[in-house]
Amino acid sequence: MTISRRVFGLTAILAGAVGLAILTEIKARLAAIPLTEMWVIFGLLVLLPTLIDDPHNHANWTEHDANLLLIGAAWCLADWLGRTGPQRVGVASGVLIRCRIVYSANCHRPLLPARISS
Repeated sequence: MTISRRVFGLTAILAGAVGLAILTEIKARLAAIPLTEMWVIFGLLVLLPTLIDDPHNHANWTEHDANLLLIGAAWCLADWLGRTGPQRVGVASGVLIRCRIVYSANCHRPLLPARISS
């Protein structure tokens, strides 16, 4: 088994464990900080060598860009989880409320489907 497959497998297992910690709000910030570091290491060990080997392959750039988005999201999540009080509601409810507000503001659609009367 190559180093890339081992790192990829370990990354998948750790990402699942971090996701579980964040959803249950048990040591969520403590899990989100290493998540950022984990995606950086994954990018350096797995994605960067493939990008250097074949820089003209668009799939390599797409994977690298997606990894950068994951790094940014994990970093923002760790920062958000560090906030307390009125700055942060709950992890699940806060994200859901913010997503609904953004969805309704950007799409001009109702939040919930209209009820069908019988």
